[in-house]
Amino acid sequence: MKARHTSIISLALYALTACPPDQAAESSAKPTGPIFRYVQLNIGRVNLAEQLPADVRAAASVGDGDTVVALPRGSFAGAERITLYLDSGGRVRGAIFDYPTRLDFEALVREYASLGTPSRARVQRRGEEPSDVVSWQDTLTSFRLRRDPNRSAWTVRGELWDRELGEGLR
Repeated sequence: MKARHTSIISLALYALTACPPDQAAESSAKPTGPIFRYVQLNIGRVNLAEQLPADVRAAASVGDGDTVVALPRGSFAGAERITLYLDSGGRVRGAIFDYPTRLDFEALVREYASLGTPSRARVQRRGEEPSDVVSWQDTLTSFRLRRDPNRSAWTVRGELWDRELGEGLR
């Protein structure tokens, strides 16, 4: 009986490790509709794939050709820091929100329940604790929340990206 129990556990562990986390998690994602494509800031509204509005450019002192824009503290309720990523033409590619370390990650995930069932993955770099990644994606947009206990500056980060203009940091 004990050998059979050990075999079942081994088989279950093998099944969990046989698929890379992103592939396994992606199949479980069930979006219910389009993902929001804007960020409502205290200094104006920013839309993915559109030019950065003049009022936001002025408030953030954005210069011609800037592609990484760190917004002033307090620009977005709840986040300690927000950074916008622009393409070379000044269109908004994405936004990254760094939240306070004391933020309840699961409560933040629940705030986005209207987006549908997210995919979930645990990502681990060598020598570090695993981070939790929760993702929603539609044909135009991806939205990701990450809890990473290995970062000293933040532990919870949100990322909103336009898929056509390119996801992620460059």
